[in-house]
Amino acid sequence: RAAARGERAQLAQGEDPRRHAHDMELVRGARHDDGEQHLAILGQRHDPGLRRDDDGIVGGALARAALLIQEDLVLMRHSPNGWRLVAASLCFPSAWNLLEKFGRPMQDIHQPVPGFGEGTRNAGLIDRMFDNLRVEQPVIRWNWSLYGDARLYHPASDNKMKNRFGDGPITGNVIMRLERQTLRKLPKSGDILFTIRIHNNPLEVLETHPDGPALARSIASQVANLTDAEIEYKGLVGERERLLLRLNEIAQHTV
Repeated sequence: RAAARGERAQLAQGEDPRRHAHDMELVRGARHDDGEQHLAILGQRHDPGLRRDDDGIVGGALARAALLIQEDLVLMRHSPNGWRLVAASLCFPSAWNLLEKFGRPMQDIHQPVPGFGEGTRNAGLIDRMFDNLRVEQPVIRWNWSLYGDARLYHPASDNKMKNRFGDGPITGNVIMRLERQTLRKLPKSGDILFTIRIHNNPLEVLETHPDGPALARSIASQVANLTDAEIEYKGLVGERERLLLRLNEIAQHTV
């Protein structure tokens, strides 16, 4: 594990910490809703006496790497039970909790996601993708969700929220939350580094974007075609029709 964390730190060594001063403050100072300071490295909250390096950083190479870049970092390791989450620096989760997922294999981690639980075709595809990932060919993907606020820290694994977008006949205060995710196989350990960076934008940005109407139509099509299970998972129960009205309104807008 230490070797894998060291590999991640080496990847980040080319970064100038001064470029990321604001992000370092976010990592150190992100807070729970109740005001409790959120600590990035699992275990630090439970053991304040963990060893620190010469710069006062707890958690070793992974923690140092996390302070140099904006992305959250998750380390996956192959085991007889599949790929397991063995280390992480997580500040800005999207409807999941690191304490619930730590140490668990991939299929358990994805169990709440419709169509991705143990034994499903999608679970098998992800396992094969991880098994066949090459060091020289990192993978990038995007994931989307819609929230009623722009908070970066959304740890609740229960994603059900009534009136997420207000009480009016048409949705308001819709935040598009995009996750830029990358997968990179580390050359020495064979572990896979999973990175996540959050991008939040209000739905209104589509009104002035050159491709706004087309993007609104695309999102509307995806929302309209979500299954009931997917609607519930994304926290859009009772919100779909109001959301579609707003998206169709933007789709007809002339930039």
